[in-house]
Amino acid sequence: MSKLYEDAVLSRAGWISSVLIAGVLLAITMSLLRYTKATEFELLKIKFPVSAFPLSCVAYTVAHWYCALLFISVCQRVGHAPEIWQALTLKGPIVFAGMLPRKVLFYIQMGNVNVPVDQIAANDPTLWLFYGFCIVLYLGFTWAGQVAQYPKVKRHVLAGALFFVNWIIGSVWAHFASSLNG
Repeated sequence: MSKLYEDAVLSRAGWISSVLIAGVLLAITMSLLRYTKATEFELLKIKFPVSAFPLSCVAYTVAHWYCALLFISVCQRVGHAPEIWQALTLKGPIVFAGMLPRKVLFYIQMGNVNVPVDQIAANDPTLWLFYGFCIVLYLGFTWAGQVAQYPKVKRHVLAGALFFVNWIIGSVWAHFASSLNG
């Protein structure tokens, strides 16, 4: 049964990693288009307007949230399983590679949900990778928002909100990944 749980954890972790990487690659594309002044690009023979990127960020965030829920649910079923934690951090997808366990400092009540605020080691590769992801997403969003003619303050407030929501989602799935270690 442990192999089944390990496969489930690694599979769902892979979904999170895929969503994050796809979002970041799209955000990098948006950031690079800033220098070419292009207002659209073509992917698989489909033209994608830069001004639609802010809306795609909503879809990206919903996908991140959904994959996180699936990951959290399997982590809760597994419970304490250091061998699965090792598999996740040693042979799991890039987002989880080398991840260090978190320790709960306190919880913040958000509606009916307790969001954990964890202590994270400064040398945690997942932390730094996620910082990079969030910065690239922020830059891509503000550029696309400029092309979409959002006022400057609106672009930055929405990009900040996007950063914050994805940070919370990432913090929660990282917390539950850490719970595998104990």
